[in-house]
Amino acid sequence: MHIPKHIVLATDLTLAADPAMTVAARFAKALKIGLTIFHVFQYVPRHEYHVPVDWMVYELRRKVELKLDSMRQTLEDLQIEAHVSVVEDGDPSREILSFLSGIDSPLVVMGTHASAGIERFILGSTAEAVLRQVLCPAVTVGPFAEASELDQFRRILIASDEPEDLDGLVRNALPLLHPICGILEILHVISSPDEPMPFADREALVAALEQKGIGRNRVRFQKLHGKSVAQAVVNEAERDSTELIVLGARGSSEAATHVAPGLAIQIVAAAPCPVLTLRRSSRSESP
Repeated sequence: MHIPKHIVLATDLTLAADPAMTVAARFAKALKIGLTIFHVFQYVPRHEYHVPVDWMVYELRRKVELKLDSMRQTLEDLQIEAHVSVVEDGDPSREILSFLSGIDSPLVVMGTHASAGIERFILGSTAEAVLRQVLCPAVTVGPFAEASELDQFRRILIASDEPEDLDGLVRNALPLLHPICGILEILHVISSPDEPMPFADREALVAALEQKGIGRNRVRFQKLHGKSVAQAVVNEAERDSTELIVLGARGSSEAATHVAPGLAIQIVAAAPCPVLTLRRSSRSESP
């Protein structure tokens, strides 16, 4: 994975918009790259009533434009080059994915309320739909995530329950993490207390981290025994005041968004901090 060259802040302008903007600004400042605020304006006047609604659409669009311009101005006040892009109508997840496909080495940042129950089953989640299909790194800011304004993430947690993936995940994340990383904790969630750490050569991994400027005094290795991987990761993040969780995520079909939530979205829904997901090879149909 290469260091991102541009950030796309995909926003629906709900309550999740401001925390997501703070996180996007944090990455933009740390990586010294520009940002595009991307919004899908979904109101299209298809109705059964024989009354004019153009004025309503005008007012809605005007308020959206004011909010987007306010966000852009806030980012520019932070010395971040920011632009606004709006798509009229369209499915949000598909439009986000389409927009990202035209950006060179993007990082997408999204806020979500991670809705649950029957509402989520019927409507799905835009953030989850994007996570299941996006090829670039994605940062999702869940409903309980706290968004610090510091440039560096003081504690980053890289977690997995699959031994064969964790070493590769750490190495894959290095180009993005080394400019923003404070303490790096590498967590393996195990099903058996006797299971060994998943590194054939821990020193080789530490050496790779040192080459990227993350000294061994800033690296922690840990394994946790737990039946629920998501709960174990969230509990550890809360215990250690983690500021960013890093996960591997597999791609899958859009239809899977409407079934059981994947591991990544479970963690996003409960995490006390933003969650960065990096695409990994797929052996199954859920992340």
